[in-house]
Parts: sequence; structure tokens; C-alpha cells
Amino acid sequence: MPDDLVFTVTGSTASPAQPVTLADAGLRERRDLQEWVLANPGILGDDLAIVTFEFDRWWASSAAPADRLDVLALGKDGRLVVVELKRDRAPDTVEMQAVKYAAMASRFTPETLASQHARFLTQRGTPTSEDDAMQLLVAHAGELDVESLRRPKIAIVAGDFPPVVTATAVWLTEMGLELTLIRVAAYKTERETLITVSQLYPVKDIEEFTVSPRQAEVKAVEEKRQRQRDATTSSRLVAASALEDGTVLHLRPEGINTDLRAAIAAWIEADPNRGMATWLNDSAAPLIWRADEQHYSPSGLAGRILREAAGVSRSIRGPRWWITDEGRDLYEVVLDYGTERERLYFEFWTRFMETVRETHPDWLTANSQPSERSWVNMSSPVSGAYFTAAFARAHRIKVEFYVDSGDQKRNAQVMGDVMARRQLVEESFGGTVAWNPPDENHQYGSVVATADGDVTESQRHDEFIAWFIGSSEKLRAAIHVAMAADKA
Repeated sequence: MPDDLVFTVTGSTASPAQPVTLADAGLRERRDLQEWVLANPGILGDDLAIVTFEFDRWWASSAAPADRLDVLALGKDGRLVVVELKRDRAPDTVEMQAVKYAAMASRFTPETLASQHARFLTQRGTPTSEDDAMQLLVAHAGELDVESLRRPKIAIVAGDFPPVVTATAVWLTEMGLELTLIRVAAYKTERETLITVSQLYPVKDIEEFTVSPRQAEVKAVEEKRQRQRDATTSSRLVAASALEDGTVLHLRPEGINTDLRAAIAAWIEADPNRGMATWLNDSAAPLIWRADEQHYSPSGLAGRILREAAGVSRSIRGPRWWITDEGRDLYEVVLDYGTERERLYFEFWTRFMETVRETHPDWLTANSQPSERSWVNMSSPVSGAYFTAAFARAHRIKVEFYVDSGDQKRNAQVMGDVMARRQLVEESFGGTVAWNPPDENHQYGSVVATADGDVTESQRHDEFIAWFIGSSEKLRAAIHVAMAADKA
């Protein structure tokens, strides 16, 4: 039974409420406890948004696991939170079940999350497209970084916890896995049922005093990775003498939500020097912050600003935060001195997306950004699918309808619906396309149109942009015709 004492007060009289189990109070796990969490995500912790619930669309190379994740949430730090709900006393193995779900959820991509979030909101009475769902997630957590998504946290909500679970939770936390135990207790009075929610472990407000050496080690590993990424960018800039000593850089936060941006803006308004740094050709600490004249790495300084301005600690892609007077961030500057192919990809996709924004803005999503990669992803009206424009191997360019919902059965169903109208698709497209249904080696499926070309052929870039857009228009129309015919 809970250790808390709960009283109802009438005038100067305090009457104790009687502790009961949720079961004795007539409350159920899915109908009641789950609904409380969905409606009040603050039960799980601060600054969390619900992504989806009762998720069971796992995929495996053999049979899909028959498991159902109760609730999946997303923190403002860009980390997923896997939630396991138990109405009364948790079983001895509940934490192992949660760890299994966390391992499977670590494979979520931003696109999969957007798809499931759209499904969740639609089920809850707010019809939402995948593109709109992606924008909501990005507004909440900032840029969805795959490395952050691969490290989910765990929250277990139950009426009580046996000692073996609490002991295991402490050990797992010491090993670097962030796990929270939340206790829900019920009390009866003469006229009503009362519910209390309390975080059993880690104890709030003293968590910073219980950081174990292993937790510190995990944090240090993440910080080391960021420093290595910083060092690579800084070293390339220094080696190429890309920026002169004394070059002024301005802060432009990227990958965070609007609330954090506003907090930083207000903080800098109080002292404009906080938003400025000068460049020094020192690969270890190339930024001199105007606020204190000390030396920092790009990510180290960005992380400090976020902590001081908004009280938030998270891994930051610092080179994206610092821009020149021309508005170019350090990643963009370093591309000038990268490989020729990387530079050409970035220049090509920048021009391509400018054209798409003018002609087909609905094709772009929150993640559609020019990069040095060989492809860009674009939206699709089909759940769990998207369209891609890419430079492929063997001197080929391609547009692709790519189906990857995270659920092989769902992928096979979508591809089966389209392939049943294969002739119709090819007639509508006006030519032959390649068909790649899911198989034992690949969970995804695709429909692909190709032509000859390579990004190094700069004189043909206008031709490639026209082909990508024209072929995407035709492939989109053909897929639409096939899906509409299937529903007819």
C-alpha cells in the first residue's frame, strides 16, 4: 500500500482517506490509467508530448513480435520515452519488458514517428497529415536527430513496485539507461475516489546528487561524439583557412523548438554580446565568445548558451548555430572545402528545393532540407510512404515511391494494392518503372523511374531539375490513380 497519508478537510476537521488498489476502486488499466496518461502527459514527467499509444506494428526479418507498447512519448530534448503501464503491483519482470520495447523503439525514424503520430491524432478526433504531424513533433522537440532517437528513456507507471524491480531500476540507471518509476495510488472517501501520482525513482530534486560514475560516463561519451564532430568541422575550416581570424559569427539556433528559441532571444536581448563570437583558427576552440572573451568549440558554446538561457542541457550541433555575416553556417562554409561531389550535391539540392517551393510546396516536409547527401525525401499522401529524388549509382538519376511504414505487413499491403494496378500505373506514368516489393531481405517496397545522369555534370543541372520535377509529378499522379482505383 502507498506510504502517503491523504486527508479530506472540512473546516478544521481532517478525515483520512482510505488507501485502496485501483482494481478495488473499479478502475481499469486501458480504459482509465491509459486515458489519464494520454490526457495528462505531465504524469510521466515534464515537457513530454504523446506520440502514439498501443503501438504493435513492429517488424522483424522473421515473424513480427506480438508485443504492444502502451504509450510512446517524446521529450523536448529529442529523446523518446517508452511507457509501460500496470494498474496495480508491477510484476517482477516489468522492467525487462520495458527494456525490450525500448530496444525495438530505438529503430524508429523521424518519418515513422510522424506517421504514427498522425495516426494517433486522427484516432483521437483530430485528422492530421503526416507532414503536419512532423511539424508538430519538430515544434515540440526541435530537429529529430536519429542518434537521440536511438537512446530512448523508460517510464513505468504502476500501483506499486516489488523490491526486485526497484533494485533493477537503480542498477539499470547506474549502467546508463534512464529509467523512471511512477506510482499511482487510489484513495476512497465517503463520497469520492482520489488519485495521487508520485515519482518513486529517481527521487525528484535530488537526482543531481545521485549521478553515478556510469551515468557520467554515458554522458561523457555523448559529449565526446559531439566534440569529435565539432573537431572535424573546425579542423577542416582551419586547414583550408576558410575563415580569417577575427571573422564575426552570429548565433542562429537550429534544431530546437520555438519556446527555447524565444528564451534564447530574450536572454540575448539583455546583452547582445551573448549572441556573438569571433573566429580564431584554432581547431580545438575556434570561437571567442563576446560575452566573456573565453575560447569554446562551436557545440560547447551553443550548449552553454542553451543551458544559461533556457535551463536545458542537450547535445547540440554547434556548427549549425553559428553563421557568418552572409548568413552561412559553419557546415555550409566547410562544404566549400569538402569533396567536389559533396559541394555539388548541396548546390544542386538547394536549387532543386527552391524550385519545388515555388511550384509544389506541398511536396516538402519539415525534414526536406538541402544537404551534401545524394538524395532528398519528399511528402506522400500515402501513410508510411514518401517520394525520393536521388542520384543513384552507375550514372543514373531516379525518382522513387518508397514504402517504409516500419511494418512489413503494411508495406506489403500498400505495395500489393499498387502492383495490382501495375498496368494502370505504367500507362498513367507514360513509361516503364521498376517494381521492388518487400521480400525476405527487405521490409520496404518501392516503385522507381530512372534516367541517365550524374551530379558532376553541372551543365545538365537544369535538365536534371526539370526531369526530377516532371517525373515526380507523373509518378505521384500514377500512384494516386492506382490508390483511387483500389478504393473504387
